[in-house]
Amino acid sequence: MKHIMLIAGEASSDFHGACLAREIFSLSQNIRITGMGGQAMVKAGVEVVFGFSDLSAIGIVEVLGKIPSGFKRLEQVVAFLKEEKPEVLVVIDFPEFNIRLGKIASNMGITSIYYFPPTVWLWRKKRANTIARYFKKVICVFPFEAEVFKNAGAKVAFFGHPLLDEIKPSRQKEMICNDLNSGKHAGLPLFDPDSRVLGILPGSRKGEIKRLLPVMLEATGKLLKKFPDIQPVIVLAPTIEDRDVLPYLESVSFKPILLKGNTYDVLNICHLVLIASGTATLEAACLGVPMIILYKLNWLTYLLGKLLIRIPFIGLPNIIAGKEVVPELVQTKASVRNVVDLASIFLKDDHARIIVQKNLAEVRKKLGCCGATKKAAGLILEMAMNNYEKGIRE
Repeated sequence: MKHIMLIAGEASSDFHGACLAREIFSLSQNIRITGMGGQAMVKAGVEVVFGFSDLSAIGIVEVLGKIPSGFKRLEQVVAFLKEEKPEVLVVIDFPEFNIRLGKIASNMGITSIYYFPPTVWLWRKKRANTIARYFKKVICVFPFEAEVFKNAGAKVAFFGHPLLDEIKPSRQKEMICNDLNSGKHAGLPLFDPDSRVLGILPGSRKGEIKRLLPVMLEATGKLLKKFPDIQPVIVLAPTIEDRDVLPYLESVSFKPILLKGNTYDVLNICHLVLIASGTATLEAACLGVPMIILYKLNWLTYLLGKLLIRIPFIGLPNIIAGKEVVPELVQTKASVRNVVDLASIFLKDDHARIIVQKNLAEVRKKLGCCGATKKAAGLILEMAMNNYEKGIRE
């Protein structure tokens, strides 16, 4: 049986690994997919041998504390590769771990593919040369990054961004309200279908929650005094539990709705979102939802980043657009006052929202066409089959 191994190191790559696995299984039943991942990949049918909850971190300083567990996990994955010898190894994002793994796999004669390659167009451009040397194929998700990897000598495929296949809201506002107000969600405040929904997406890591959620909640409290018709809804990432945010809610005077799952349905009915920088900003952009991007890092990480990163934006919608189409508040600018001032503009002025929505529609166009995940799955399966047949002949 053909064997493909997927490596995901945090929530977003787990999600994309799961989507990729489902498409591979839809194309071939005679396939085994193993790997490192989370619950999304497990639900997709992947034989998850290694988890990643002890590895996920962000920032230069924050990553230092994960180095020992990272090297231990790398040794475990390499041992698995030696024993199982999959036809193809597919690594997803998570560059500090996956580039090292790709080098080792290549030296072992295992075909490696990079799916969602690192942002070499943002910083550390020399990594593009390393990836070109050790990976048989680089499947890019942005057209501009495909050019960077091509120039480095990599064999590149670009089919569009996989999110376009996944972002499909299935329910209207009234249906969501009815569900939230049913007995399934006992204890939550009632969801008013006539309210304007203020989405709060504080990130997928506990460090992000700690740094951003207090600012978002305090700003929301002040906004409620100015705009009593808004309905705050906190949308939790799959990696965040209720217990991670409940302590922060004890000090606020209002009771927001707390949700996990159905992210696209909820985003689709938001009037505005306060959102941590990351993949979620691209999801909101594809749905045309006006947003205010917030981010805070460890100060040393931030200062080092300022020295290394040469582009003026941190939010994916702005990076793709090449200009600031949605406001960004980073470090000290991510203050309660700034959030309230910016949010008030969007809550007062429909014209401001319309301009942002038009710009976000252009961002979505730049992401390419739908069907990217299926095409990527087809390419990976073809390479696995070729290696499998070659192994039989040998």
